[in-house]
Amino acid sequence: MSERTASEAPPRWWTPWVRWITRIELALGAVALVIMFVLVLVQAGQRYLPVDGWSWTGELSRFSLVWLTFTVAGVLVTSDSHIALQLVDSIRKPIVVRAVRIFACATVAVISVGFAIEAWELMTGPGATCARRRCACR
Repeated sequence: MSERTASEAPPRWWTPWVRWITRIELALGAVALVIMFVLVLVQAGQRYLPVDGWSWTGELSRFSLVWLTFTVAGVLVTSDSHIALQLVDSIRKPIVVRAVRIFACATVAVISVGFAIEAWELMTGPGATCARRRCACR
């Protein structure tokens, strides 16, 4: 039995599922991008209006940024389109290429864990509690 390399395609039965999951992730990313764009425009417009601004627009745009980051990062990792060094792929020694790819994947994993921790802090931290209670903690 031969070992499957990272450049080979997934099994045939898995391909339709991957396509659907990718479409869903791209749709979520697009919705998050549009929400973030509209809310930031609303915030900018509210600065020049004589009415009080909506405080929730900034927080919702931050949550949209988190969702956008995670969904699009999932698409990029799945399609192997994340940041890579094209120069490394031209090295003739497969062990060096494999070591660099393992290092790159480990780095992406560590950064993803950091993003997840920070997103959790953003959702459960004191700022999120203050927004729910409408108190002036900041």
